[in-house]
Amino acid sequence: MEKDHADAMKYYESACKYGFPRGCSVAGMVYLEGQGIEKNIEKGVQYLSEACRQDRGESCAVLGTGYLLGRDNISKDIEKAKLLLGKGCELGSLQACINLSRMHKMGDGVPKNTSLAEKYKMMAVKIKQSKDGTDQPGVRLGRMQ
Repeated sequence: MEKDHADAMKYYESACKYGFPRGCSVAGMVYLEGQGIEKNIEKGVQYLSEACRQDRGESCAVLGTGYLLGRDNISKDIEKAKLLLGKGCELGSLQACINLSRMHKMGDGVPKNTSLAEKYKMMAVKIKQSKDGTDQPGVRLGRMQ
């Protein structure tokens, strides 16, 4: 069977419409990256936002990181970044917790706050331990190592 990206997008978008957050998440990522379809940042943000509203932590993290770094042609917005990364971290996203910890440790758009940096670092450690038994989360340029 040959790949048909446009047809696949119909299924992701339908899944999102019917309340399946993973469909929203995949549709959002495909639009942001332009994987086999025309890149559309606005639609990507819309679908990732919907996935986050439906409590998909990794979608909150991706979108929050985009706002934090001004990446993927998403306008930098620290307040949106903090809210989305906070929700993602609470939902168990390792990336969200790492980025929140880094923000507070470095004072990246927020006042430096070592206690908040440590809080989010410890949340990241707990998430990492629960997933693979290790306790060394890492980040490189806003992405997990």
